[in-house]
Amino acid sequence: MDNPKVMIVDDEETLATFLAKVLKEDNPEFEIAVKTSGEEAVDALAEFLPDLVLLDIRLPEKDGTQVLKEIKDFDRDIQVVMMTGFASLDTAIASLREGAYDYINKPFETSQVKTLVKNAIERRMLLKEREILIADLSEANEKLSEANSMLKEKKARTDEALEYKVEQLSKLNKTSHKINAQIHIEKLLKTIPEAAVDLFDASGSIILFLNVDKSTAIVKGIGGDSPLPLGTEINTKISPFDVCVTKKSVSQQKKIKIGKKEMGPVICSSLLAGGKTLGALCIFHSDEMDKDSLQLLNTLSSTTSTALENASLFDDLQRSSLEVILSLLLIKGFKYPELKDASEKISELCEDLARELNVDKEDIKNIKYAALVHDIGKVVLSEETPDYKQIFEKTKSILGHVRFLRRALEIIRYSLEDFSEKGDKIPLLSRIFAVVYSFEEQAKAGKSVKDALAYLNGEKGKKLDPHVIEGFEKLLKSQTK
Repeated sequence: MDNPKVMIVDDEETLATFLAKVLKEDNPEFEIAVKTSGEEAVDALAEFLPDLVLLDIRLPEKDGTQVLKEIKDFDRDIQVVMMTGFASLDTAIASLREGAYDYINKPFETSQVKTLVKNAIERRMLLKEREILIADLSEANEKLSEANSMLKEKKARTDEALEYKVEQLSKLNKTSHKINAQIHIEKLLKTIPEAAVDLFDASGSIILFLNVDKSTAIVKGIGGDSPLPLGTEINTKISPFDVCVTKKSVSQQKKIKIGKKEMGPVICSSLLAGGKTLGALCIFHSDEMDKDSLQLLNTLSSTTSTALENASLFDDLQRSSLEVILSLLLIKGFKYPELKDASEKISELCEDLARELNVDKEDIKNIKYAALVHDIGKVVLSEETPDYKQIFEKTKSILGHVRFLRRALEIIRYSLEDFSEKGDKIPLLSRIFAVVYSFEEQAKAGKSVKDALAYLNGEKGKKLDPHVIEGFEKLLKSQTK
């Protein structure tokens, strides 16, 4: 703290100088200024900044009471001791009401002045300390308030981030269950990209499968608004698609260009199965992903890899089982050599007609299975029978325990219903099978295509669905062309 400053204001310069000398003897650290008029004292306030003013009441031109008022207007904490004679005692007392610290009567003892000055300076120092403490406290409160606001904001951001992370993990858990429950590759190639779009609030997502030479990867599944359509081939040297051929598990690129298309950010995570890379799961986003999101994508890719591997194994198992089942037709084929070929022909026509009528891939697979196995019942029948319901019952007894053929058996079963009785309640796949099977039965009986179609049109709205027949006629015309 600075040395105390004392201003002595008295028109009797000899007295003022003497008083300054007395105070300086006991308090050498004091800075003392002597002024002989009120005007001079007021003018020096701003520069000298006194802590204590010893002020004579009787001054020429501007008296002590007026100077006191101007001192208090400048700084109310400056201590003022009024010096007065007996004649001006009432004025001195009035000055106390105006804010003076005390007064002293002239003539006075030096010890009296010293004590009064000591007390006034102590009071001034206490007020200064209080002012500093208040300022420090105010500053501390401001900093505390600012820190509290920052803490609240940080907590809100942390809570929001935590809530988002919990939501992401919950979504990932549900997505993983959904993916792991699916054993059909075609459905997985739809489910996984759509799930990735939802999980990461992405604009689009794709699944890439690595081609044999590993120089390119092909888009096999899409979700959301993917800038790359199904079937697009991508050079695996382009980052971040290079996760397909490098040891990187995840990679992201802010901007990339494929052909004339510019896109980004693009984030890819490799798909691994049995130590080999299958391809990659890629996300198209509006922002680059943070570390937590990249880890989440990596986890989703691991789940995806397992699901695709399992689906592939299941698909292989289905094909192997079907080959074993179809070998029964070869056994029967010694007596009826056309049986297996006819089943395969019906299967091809069912597939083509299903595509013509916009049936999805999984259902196309099921109707193909239905067509391939529909005649299996003939293997155990002793002779040829025109009763197809009997053939179906035998087929069902042979294949009913094969889980992946249950849908195929339902297609065959409902194809036996008459359209005139059940209409659209008969599943579309069964209506398709019924039309193709009826056409092939006519062809097998030696009828021309024209006559076989005439038979179908004769069954329109009766046994067969008119809409499916129209689709079949359109298909045959396009194949003829």
